[in-house]
Amino acid sequence: MASTTLWEQFALRTQANASGLELGVRAILNTGELAPVIPWVNTEGGAYVYAMDDELPDSQPRLFDEANDDTQGSTVTEAEVLKIYGKDIKTDSSKIALFGANAHARQIEASARALRMTIERDFVRGDSSQSNGRQMDGLRKKITAGSSQAIANHASGAGLSFAALDDLIDAVDGPNSMKRLVMGKKMALRFNAASRATGVSGTVDFKLNELGRSVMYYGDVEIIRTDVDAKNVAIQGFDEGSSSNTTSIYCVSMGEGLVSGVQGPSLTADGTVQPGLTIYDVGESTTTPTRITRISWHAAMVIENKRAAARLYNITNAAITA
Repeated sequence: MASTTLWEQFALRTQANASGLELGVRAILNTGELAPVIPWVNTEGGAYVYAMDDELPDSQPRLFDEANDDTQGSTVTEAEVLKIYGKDIKTDSSKIALFGANAHARQIEASARALRMTIERDFVRGDSSQSNGRQMDGLRKKITAGSSQAIANHASGAGLSFAALDDLIDAVDGPNSMKRLVMGKKMALRFNAASRATGVSGTVDFKLNELGRSVMYYGDVEIIRTDVDAKNVAIQGFDEGSSSNTTSIYCVSMGEGLVSGVQGPSLTADGTVQPGLTIYDVGESTTTPTRITRISWHAAMVIENKRAAARLYNITNAAITA
């Protein structure tokens, strides 16, 4: 099954003559740096079940008349439970009557921005155990410090080392042009400073990405910056480690079978199902004088290949070194 990003889904839903309401919400979801490039794989039911390689099959040379090697590797079955990212947007009917339809439109716009921030937050630092099962498990939960795909920038904490960053990128399979570095905005500012510093300059550049946006690159690897969530808390702040003063950078190779989002079907206005995100007007509530617009999205994130993602941790907000 193929994966599609929110950016690609916008074009597909436009071709399908989706409502202006849906396209407006989807346009807002595409305003961030991370949300538009997450690939989404459609699945049925309440969970996404997949097989992850545990041990690769052996492969050995042979002599004439010997049988080919036929040893088999082993896989383990994993599953990601889909989480409910729903929102009922309510506006007092009197506000709409007195101030016009824009009163409700502003509520929809604000809710769409909040949803984008929440998806970006949970993709990176979501934790189902800390949210009583509400959030998807994100990169930080799946790649814990000390695991095979986690690399320490420093034993306890120091400014980012480009040498350690190179190790992080090398820990992810595939060409560098297909990889992305996910980091907080404050960390990205250190890259700006490093591009002007003698001894570490020449490693950071600005290029157009696949969305036609001018973004920062470290060599051939695109840098994706995360900002804040809907509560104005930094998604990747310097709040990790024993002293709560370090952050992490993630290197990911995104796509089907690698790092992606997974999404299940949601009900549409007429009660049929549609893969992924749905947005529609419910009408006026029967219990309160409010107009309701409903957003529904059943989603989770998955790392299907262990070497499709890695984490560099123990990075403080100090100058970058070579």
